[in-house]
This record gives sequence, structure tokens and C-alpha cells, in this order.
Amino acid sequence: MLQGEYRHTLDVKGRFFFPAQMKEDIGEKPTICRGIGNYLWVFSEKDWKTFTDKIVALPYTDSVKMRHFFIARSQEAPIDAQGRVVIPQFMREYAALQKNIVVVGSLDRVEIWDEARWNEETDGIKANEIMDIMERYNF
Repeated sequence: MLQGEYRHTLDVKGRFFFPAQMKEDIGEKPTICRGIGNYLWVFSEKDWKTFTDKIVALPYTDSVKMRHFFIARSQEAPIDAQGRVVIPQFMREYAALQKNIVVVGSLDRVEIWDEARWNEETDGIKANEIMDIMERYNF
């Protein structure tokens, strides 16, 4: 299971050290794609197949939109011998990634956020909102 929050720095080539704690779950050849919002998703081979199989099963017009949004702009992102992953320039621009990033485990995928945006996003989550959600779904 992918979990945790790890802060990293992008080098000039757009590389960062993938968290060692996540390497086993994400595998050697993860796929990176746009997320919903200005951040990125990273899937293991198995979870990418599950995700794309769901897209293929959609009605054609919805499937095409999802394919264009996620699959056309996805890329394999192998972890190199030093444990680094390269984020392509067009993905760094989409996610507005600056030098400092946050790598977040989100169960079946990893999210990559610009650190300032992540802080803004998570600082806005209030405990009482989480409690309301938990009550709504009987946690």
C-alpha cells in the first residue's frame, strides 16, 4: 500500500529521488500521468492496467476524453540505478512543479505536488470536515 508524505527537490533535469519506502509497491517501471488538478499521478504497472482497463470499458465518448486526458499524456517513468525518476518538462509545467515537491502515497497511486500547492491544499483541510465525511460513510 502506498502511503506517507515525502519532501524532495527536483534537480535541473527534473529528477528526484523516489522514496525508498514506496519503491517495492510502485515497482521498477511506474507510469506517470496528469492527476485531477494541478498535480501528477504515478501508478505501478498493475494499478496502471487496472486504471486503463476501466477507461477502456467506458462508453466511447467518455472513454475518448479520458484517454486524451490521462493516457495520451502519460509516460513510463522507470526508477534509475540511483533511485531517481525523471518528470518530463510538459508534466512539470502542468503540475506547476518548482524546485521543492511533495511525494504522497495515496493507496493505489502516488501523487506528486509542488510543495507550496500541497501545503495550501492540506492546510485547508479541517478536522471537523473529516469527521463529517467519516460520519457520512460510517467510519
